[in-house]
Amino acid sequence: MVQVYYHNNINYDANGDMNLSPTSCTGKIQLNGDCTIEVEHSFDKEGRWKSLINDNVISCPTPWSDKQLFRIYNREKKGTSIIAYARHIFFDLKNYPLFSILIQNKNGQEALTYLLKDTPFSITSDIPTLNNLEDENKNVLTMLTGDNSFLKIWGGELYLNNYNIIINRKLGGDYGVRAEFGYNLDDIEEDVNDDDVVTRIIPIGANGIKLNGSSPWVDSPNINKYANIIHRFITFDDIKVKDSINDTEGYDTLELAQAEMINRCNKLFEGGIDTPSVNYKVSMALLRNTTEYKGYEVLEDVGLGDIVTCRHYGIDIDIKARCISLEWEVDLDSDVARTLTIELGNAVANYFDNQSDITNRVSNILNGNGSVKADAIEGTINALQTKFKALKSIAQTQHVRAMLFEDLDSNSPTFGAMCIGTMGFEIASERTSDGKDWNWRTFGTGKGFFADQIVAGILTAVLIQSVDGKSFWNLKTGEMFLNKGLISGNGSSWNLDTGEFKTHGNNGKIDLDILISQGQITSNTWMDILTKDGLSIGKSDSTSFIIFLQDVIALNATNINFGGDASLVNAIVSGNIAVNGNLSVNGNKNCLQKTENFGQVPFYANEDVNSLLTYTSIENIYTTELQSDGTYTCKIDIQNVIQECINTKLEYNVWITKLGRGDVWVESTEPSFFIIQSDKEVSFKYKLEGKRKNFEDMTLERHLKSLESEVTV
Repeated sequence: MVQVYYHNNINYDANGDMNLSPTSCTGKIQLNGDCTIEVEHSFDKEGRWKSLINDNVISCPTPWSDKQLFRIYNREKKGTSIIAYARHIFFDLKNYPLFSILIQNKNGQEALTYLLKDTPFSITSDIPTLNNLEDENKNVLTMLTGDNSFLKIWGGELYLNNYNIIINRKLGGDYGVRAEFGYNLDDIEEDVNDDDVVTRIIPIGANGIKLNGSSPWVDSPNINKYANIIHRFITFDDIKVKDSINDTEGYDTLELAQAEMINRCNKLFEGGIDTPSVNYKVSMALLRNTTEYKGYEVLEDVGLGDIVTCRHYGIDIDIKARCISLEWEVDLDSDVARTLTIELGNAVANYFDNQSDITNRVSNILNGNGSVKADAIEGTINALQTKFKALKSIAQTQHVRAMLFEDLDSNSPTFGAMCIGTMGFEIASERTSDGKDWNWRTFGTGKGFFADQIVAGILTAVLIQSVDGKSFWNLKTGEMFLNKGLISGNGSSWNLDTGEFKTHGNNGKIDLDILISQGQITSNTWMDILTKDGLSIGKSDSTSFIIFLQDVIALNATNINFGGDASLVNAIVSGNIAVNGNLSVNGNKNCLQKTENFGQVPFYANEDVNSLLTYTSIENIYTTELQSDGTYTCKIDIQNVIQECINTKLEYNVWITKLGRGDVWVESTEPSFFIIQSDKEVSFKYKLEGKRKNFEDMTLERHLKSLESEVTV
């Protein structure tokens, strides 16, 4: 039944506001493309045609559903009729804006849930790949199907079911449909292109590696089915031989590298590089009236994305082609959608990438690491599905060799299926999106078990490795090697490509981030280093090194506070250090006083609550002498270097050590000298003590005032 819902009626579970009596209702859908209908209606006296206005919604049968919703976006008058053009309700998503989009390390379901969270649509996905997406000021439809979109980054194929959308890795399936083409039939358009066919690959690895002998190539199993041998040079830049035993990438020997090149070539042939690119457009409506229809009636039940095994007359090769578009009409007597035209093509790439040269065709089949594209285990599962289809067929007719158990009632607690036989078993817990078959995803054979997910209490194994063998975990030796990627959690991440390690936290007030990368540890704020027994920092060759601390801010001070014992060996620390515990020095402890003419002058330890420097006369002995005025006097000039270290313009102390009997005292002090007098001739030594130049205000009083600003790091 073809009905119309007025734009303000969203109760699509009930009948529509108007039943139509159209003269025709046709539709077209493309794989990951447009989905539209055209409804032609006469100007009837009941005025039904008046409901065909923009923004109203039409419901009608389709090849995959009894009722799908389409919103009218245009209409035109034609003679005594009106034609309404409508798009699937899915395209309403263009009306939902997204101002800021940031998706990080999410699988398909998680990413889609984020994108559609503020819409009336529900969406599911079986895409396990983790990816990132960032954009702004886009609508939801663009973020699903545009240039920088979900389909471009995660991949997948759309299944439209009103407000319930599915984007799975693959739409449709291989249900054993076969058809033969190549006959001169007007009702079938054919495009068979051999330009990209390769039947002999001459592989070349990194640094010019080739296969040995006079036949350095790999031949296709179909090489004799063509008039000429079609050869191509194909380069595998990632296949190389290690230059040294310390290299982490490459193969240990030339023989191993050559074996991998042969393996890659065979994968290309398995991927179809030795078969033509085909495109068939079959007019089912016209064929129904011909005697040839019997050979093509199997195509009536083919759905979007389904695989058809095509054999071209004159070429003894089976070619797998997918249904990439459908056109249908609604039988107005039976209210059933019937296929008008079905289009079969090699790949979705015909519609998105339009790549035809051999280099691009290779890249379409192989990943960068040389494995066949699709999810890591998808290729294995697809191969097993093909084998088990034969088993399932046997199970239906020869029960001794195989059995099929299934419960088709989706409300039953035992809903599911299991096929078991001499080859192994396969298990499914759900139907395919089109409901034509079970979605077989778990398999067991004599060679092992294959599944999307394995749940176990205890998993006993020796080696866990990726499909290409480049990443592994040897549970026997404990060795783990991950070729590349990202290990992340809620509070940390480890980028295996760049070597960056990040942590993230929050103390309730501010974010605290640490980055370890390229020989550096970086913090966005202060950083605490807490250890139980101590901290040791040094160089392996025992030479001196520098701890460089720049802009270490603790409240309003520039201090580093050691809360316990600190050991600095051959180190230079730039900044202020406060040691709250013990400071032990095996060598000398001194301060370096910067002078204008004498460089940095070292002054050794002299503990005081003020910042003082001293000069002590150890080797020199001075003597007072009788002067003309009758006094015993000695004038001592202060060396220039001392004047540049001690501020002698301020008060300073002179301490005297007598070397004989008599009374001796300091008569006066001046910036450049001081006077010593005695009651008779006396020999003595002295020590000069004064405030350190440029540190005159470093006093006990100032320290007491700043105590509250100290922070222990």
